[in-house]
Amino acid sequence: MVTFIRNNLAKLLKERLNQNLLWMIYAQFGSRLLRVICTIMVARMLAPDVYGLVALVLSINEMIHVLSHGGISGKIIQAKEKELPVLCNTGYWLNWLLCLGLTILQASLSWPIAWFYDNSNLILPIIVLSISYLFLPLGTIQAALLIRENRLNAIAHVEVLQSVIDALLTLILLIAGYGLWALVIPKLLVVPIWSWQMRYYHTWRPENRFSLIQWRSIFHFGKHLIWIDLLTALRNNIDYLIIGRLLGVEALGIYYFAFNAGLGLSQGLLRAACNAIYPHLCELQGQLQAIATRMLTSMRRIVLTFSPLILLQALLAPFYVPIIFGEKWQELGAIPLISILCLSAIPRLFSECCSQFLRACNKPSTDAKAQTLFTSIYTLFIYCTAHFSLLHVAWGVLASQIFFASIFVYYSFQLICPGLKPFDQKI
Repeated sequence: MVTFIRNNLAKLLKERLNQNLLWMIYAQFGSRLLRVICTIMVARMLAPDVYGLVALVLSINEMIHVLSHGGISGKIIQAKEKELPVLCNTGYWLNWLLCLGLTILQASLSWPIAWFYDNSNLILPIIVLSISYLFLPLGTIQAALLIRENRLNAIAHVEVLQSVIDALLTLILLIAGYGLWALVIPKLLVVPIWSWQMRYYHTWRPENRFSLIQWRSIFHFGKHLIWIDLLTALRNNIDYLIIGRLLGVEALGIYYFAFNAGLGLSQGLLRAACNAIYPHLCELQGQLQAIATRMLTSMRRIVLTFSPLILLQALLAPFYVPIIFGEKWQELGAIPLISILCLSAIPRLFSECCSQFLRACNKPSTDAKAQTLFTSIYTLFIYCTAHFSLLHVAWGVLASQIFFASIFVYYSFQLICPGLKPFDQKI
């Protein structure tokens, strides 16, 4: 029996997708575990209104941060080998131009955002976080090449190290009484560490001369990916922005806590799945039928691996929240929010996998159109439900995710392989 288990385990670990998944699970589990520890400290030491301010600052930064990708990494991962030298060098210089622009953009938006929410405490943190973009170009191309080469073990090590430093700095600053800044300053300091580590793990370096050769190729491929990433960031944060405006900063603090204590961990699993499946599918360049077959197998494996963990977390919320985070969050009604938001991660698994599927099939424009439609519906759900209560918002999140995932999976497979019915498979 032991020999049978050992042989089957060795066989499973030889498969590239399983290796990628294990490395990404390791990275996400490690980083999310540290974030949970930080969430516990923050939940016990910060009031809901301060928590709400943190949510607004980090949400705005995340929405602008996705623009820093520029679709450049996606093109490098998907490109043919002979195109790499030129694309990497052009991508490096494009990243500098892009990140410089984003620094100026985020700093400039800090004043109108503070005016919109009638809170001047938002200005300085937003400006400080904008500086982080200036460190990104130093390691972005190396990170894309590591993913392309399926060296996700290096990516995992970097993410864990980054999370350790972020968590330790946050805890130290929280104990020292820095409040809001305890969650802002570490986010700035870990970016140069990330870039340094990416340069350590990959030897690629840019040419000395400035060049934008084939920038149109990157732009035409990347414009769809950057739009998709922007829509994803909008969906991940639009509930914060709407709740903060309609229900107030304190209500936002409760919701933000519920999200981090619940869906925050599940989002780590989603990210692990996406990082693992995209290069795995891109190995079969142009072979649509083979990609679709591999996609079904991969999606089944991902859903069967992650869904039980998500369900378990949702069911245990009433037990672990009062003990770990404190009874005040139970009294504020955070527990049902955590359970419902956890469950919304399951349909997200399907939709995120299909998004990577369309990208691997060189259909980013189709993915962009679908994501645009979904974001519009999702925003409408959030806006309408936010006029009632936080619980209505959570149910709106779950309902919209189930609705979109069902349609998106079926449509994606019909587009790539007409006649193939993914829901007839045992997923």
